[in-house]
Amino acid sequence: MGKIIESKITQFNGGMVNDRRSTDTRYAAVVKHFDIKTRPHALVPYRSFEDGDSSSSTQKIVNIIPVGSTLYGLGVVSGTARVKVFTKTDLSNATWTTPGNGESASRTRQEDVFVYYRKVNKVFGLHGGDQAWSHTVGGAAFSETAQAIAYTNAAQGLVHSKDDVYYQPYDNKIATNNNDSWTAAALTLPSDIIITSIFEQGNYLGIACRSQQSAGKSRVYLWDRDSSVATLSENIDFGTGDLMVAEEMDGGILGISRLGSSSEIFNPKVIFRYWSGGSGARIIKEMECDVSGTFSLGIEKQKNNGTLYFSLTITQNGTQNLGVWAVCTSSDGLSVWLDRVSTAAPDNFLIHGNYAFIPSSSGATMEKSDDQANFTTTSAYESLIFNLGDSAIYKDLVRASVMFEPLPANGQVVFKYRVNAETSYTTLFTHTTDDAIAQSVVTDLPKHFREIQFRIESTGGAVITGFKFQAELIDKDL
Repeated sequence: MGKIIESKITQFNGGMVNDRRSTDTRYAAVVKHFDIKTRPHALVPYRSFEDGDSSSSTQKIVNIIPVGSTLYGLGVVSGTARVKVFTKTDLSNATWTTPGNGESASRTRQEDVFVYYRKVNKVFGLHGGDQAWSHTVGGAAFSETAQAIAYTNAAQGLVHSKDDVYYQPYDNKIATNNNDSWTAAALTLPSDIIITSIFEQGNYLGIACRSQQSAGKSRVYLWDRDSSVATLSENIDFGTGDLMVAEEMDGGILGISRLGSSSEIFNPKVIFRYWSGGSGARIIKEMECDVSGTFSLGIEKQKNNGTLYFSLTITQNGTQNLGVWAVCTSSDGLSVWLDRVSTAAPDNFLIHGNYAFIPSSSGATMEKSDDQANFTTTSAYESLIFNLGDSAIYKDLVRASVMFEPLPANGQVVFKYRVNAETSYTTLFTHTTDDAIAQSVVTDLPKHFREIQFRIESTGGAVITGFKFQAELIDKDL
């Protein structure tokens, strides 16, 4: 009898890693539709989605922001591309209402810009390629021409907490609105860049930019918000690729770039860089897309309780993973995972308390977290590839177990494996016994494999707390 080796995995907060043969078992090949941050030693499934807008085919809400206890949605006048504002106070249903004076008479909406400015009690956006519009909260008025802003590209604006001024990026410029007094442009950057993301960096305004040149370098500028001087406080190199999302994280700056396929790049990839001082940001993680896979990284983002959410569609190992992703930093590095799985690529999203709202297909559909405790969406975890120290040596699986919190009435855990070069998984067991806390399998296990990978699927609210397996080393290799 050969040597028996047991492996036990009970920590999951490392997120996903590109190298599936990593030996750090906090990481995984795939983690989707699980909360891995709140409880590092558990995979806690999210509720499934339901319809978030019963009139999405005509309202086409693409962007959602909170205004006090009310959600505001950026939609259209039915049958047109003109701006129409919608509101929601009851998160449990799919109904959106229309405030008075909430629509434009002309121009096509810009989908990425939707900002609430408390100081003047208005929501703002852009439309028509030449104007900012405004709607006074409470339905008092709608202005088609709040400010002339000629733009080709635009990114989401923000109100800086230091000076209570609204900053709106467009092309290579920043417009400001101070208590309804506009300056356009308050800042003009080099003409060969496009602003994709702005954020607060202490007292500064961080401005993330991508190059208009193919395979050009991206940059982040730090601006002290003093429009009377042209000198910027920092000009930070964020490397090759299109910097699409940037945000302050743990005092530094986290940037997420896309490097698309080209004659020089075979595999598109997402690159995570971090800057904490010095002249340039350093790469801390990369995620590759399959050569012929679908790949799309948006500029949508939301920072919430130290976690940065962003939208990504990427094909990995033949599987398309799309929805709202999450990334956070820790003393151990960077954790990235597919936080909420959507059925279509998000136009935008909002994480609001325990709810997630994800509009897609230019607002033609909207998903929201179910207000009832339904868990029909499959939450999935795929382990790293295990070779038990040597891929040349054969192994026999002797025993495998999954541990979980007491299964609820509809709880189900499915445990699968694949070995060597297999591309599909084989089911070891499906367990549904109420109140069970573990299940093991000792028969019909794979023999004479060199590498093995496991997959755990949760539905019905099953919370996974760990898994383990025993394998016997067979005394032969080549």
